[in-house]
Amino acid sequence: SEAAGGQRFVSPEVYLDPVNRGAVQGTFYPDLIIREIPVAQPQTIVPRVDLSDAALADSNEAATIEEGSITYGTKTVTVPKKAKAIKISDEAVMFSSLSLLQIFLQDFGRMFGNTLNGLAVTAIVNGDQADGSEAATVIGVENTTNGITWLDYTRAAIRFGLVGQAGTQIIANETTALAFLNLAEVKNRYQGSPLFGTQVRTPFTTPQDLFISSKVGANKVVLQDPSSSIVQLTAMPLKVETERIAMKQL
Repeated sequence: SEAAGGQRFVSPEVYLDPVNRGAVQGTFYPDLIIREIPVAQPQTIVPRVDLSDAALADSNEAATIEEGSITYGTKTVTVPKKAKAIKISDEAVMFSSLSLLQIFLQDFGRMFGNTLNGLAVTAIVNGDQADGSEAATVIGVENTTNGITWLDYTRAAIRFGLVGQAGTQIIANETTALAFLNLAEVKNRYQGSPLFGTQVRTPFTTPQDLFISSKVGANKVVLQDPSSSIVQLTAMPLKVETERIAMKQL
């Protein structure tokens, strides 16, 4: 209230709405994950299932079928807590319109969303274990002088198909994203059809969605299947609170 010379009080809802809008505009990580699962604790024990001994084997008539096994274990995943305190002076609140203040808060929301993007990309590349045991598989290029070419992308598509996956997403930094977008196979239009048409009957999906992130290293791109990549664990939803520090006029 500003009546009788009182201070202007900005309610948490005024802060939360533009922060949420900015976060939604700045995030793409929801497209990278399988689903979001709420958890009760910041450090969570989740199941680990290993299917390495579940392959089919030969079997004769009336013979005992060879047994396989599915190894079950657990792993601990730590959910990091991200927070930021923003100090706003009395003058900034009293002499700035709320619409201008909300523009700044939207930018803060975009920064927040970009941080979440980076966390998701880092988890895809390095896994969620400190020892790197669940890091993404690395595939080298055909020719290091030529960099990443269309041949390398199609090789990755073939390997995805051999395990029944579809690498429809590519994540790259600014440099490798520009290189991908300027590949002749990506930017050029072609008419007609090959002299000998070939139907690839093994699942074969080349990248369709491009995401750009500074968390991808130099001379690297990430190809992934969003239907079997990572799950988001949420211990606490986005929360915005306000308090006044009268001594510091904040």
